[in-house]
Amino acid sequence: MGFGDALLTQGTLENNSNDGLSLSGFNDWSGSGTCPNVTPAKLSLTFCHNADAQGAGSKGGVVYTVGNGGIKWVIAWSNMQNDENKVYVDITDTAVDWSAVKSSLENSSPNPSAVTKNGYTTTATIDANKNLPSFTATLGTKPKPKPKGSLNYQIKVMGFGDALLTQGTLENNSNDGLSLSGFNDWSGSGTCPNVTPAKLSLTFCHNADAQGAGSKGGVVYTVGNGGIKWVIAWSNMQNDENKVYVDITDTAVDWSAVKSSLENSSPNPSAVTKNGYTTTATIDANKNLPSFTATLGVSIFVENILTWMHWKGLWHLFARHEEAFASFIAKKLSIGRKRFGFVRFKNEIDAGRAMERINGFVVYGFRLTVKLAIQKERNVASKKTHQSSLDGTEDRVKSRSRSDSISDFKATPSVKPTKKISGHVEK
Repeated sequence: MGFGDALLTQGTLENNSNDGLSLSGFNDWSGSGTCPNVTPAKLSLTFCHNADAQGAGSKGGVVYTVGNGGIKWVIAWSNMQNDENKVYVDITDTAVDWSAVKSSLENSSPNPSAVTKNGYTTTATIDANKNLPSFTATLGTKPKPKPKGSLNYQIKVMGFGDALLTQGTLENNSNDGLSLSGFNDWSGSGTCPNVTPAKLSLTFCHNADAQGAGSKGGVVYTVGNGGIKWVIAWSNMQNDENKVYVDITDTAVDWSAVKSSLENSSPNPSAVTKNGYTTTATIDANKNLPSFTATLGVSIFVENILTWMHWKGLWHLFARHEEAFASFIAKKLSIGRKRFGFVRFKNEIDAGRAMERINGFVVYGFRLTVKLAIQKERNVASKKTHQSSLDGTEDRVKSRSRSDSISDFKATPSVKPTKKISGHVEK
């Protein structure tokens, strides 16, 4: 809270009208970003606008044409160093005068009055004093018959078609801030957040190319001040299933390898655990305007698990101390010929406390060794048959399908475990 260097601005466009919106103008007065090329009727889309390199500010404006008519929706925002954040909206049927828009913005407020013109109403609000504010601009209208030929983009919930754009959400659940260190547009274009602070989620948009053939890209973030990198890539290509790919690495990123892995990925790839972090991702499989979410969290490695303990017992053991939200036990043995598994946490603080409290804990004569997870392949006795991801390596309840994903175990039992830990052994 309070004033200081501007980081970036998150903007959400809520189109509550019956008409689709098409981008017809954009202006960067300070900073840079990419807005959605289209905003279909009855849909909300979010984009990011990064502050300039000096942190002096993020100030910009965007204009959308409403339907196929001559009505334009104007939105502008200001997030400048040591100044109150502001937002401005208007509806017009004339050419947009950017000088007048900038002047009106500078004389606006965080909560300007609603504007009603030409049968439409628009409102807006912005966080007043944050250096990473979010604003929401809303366009509404009274129900009316759609004009013939109205521009109303249809979202194909199922089935393929032209790609429109991709919405990406980065959930940073770690205690480390993320800084953008690489970006690649294979098809289409967009702008990712330059930074993603710890314990924060940010959303960006990546537009498909002009022919609607596709939105395919990748981004790399450096985690904290170390050499760990978080890799995220997505594919929303014409007449093809949407895919997402994530990885954690401590080496230079090979974009050709990333692209190849992405093309062989799926809408719900397996969790990846390396270097003390865990990442997961999911994307809408068949929409031409899909959303994906990539999450960065923390995992710990647990060794010398008693032979008949179930993954639920492992979860109970850690959940009584901290907020563990997933656990799984490998079928292979560690290099020391011991049973091992992983427990995922939402942040490093919880993981650190769990390691401190459970390391050396004895369960039915088995003394547990607990530490931050490293690249999993280093911990198994047989690398040849052990997969590089966590898919298919955990013990399951016998009634569950082998096709169930790790994300199924995010839901925690409604009954809290008691203080007495018996290892949750299977009878």
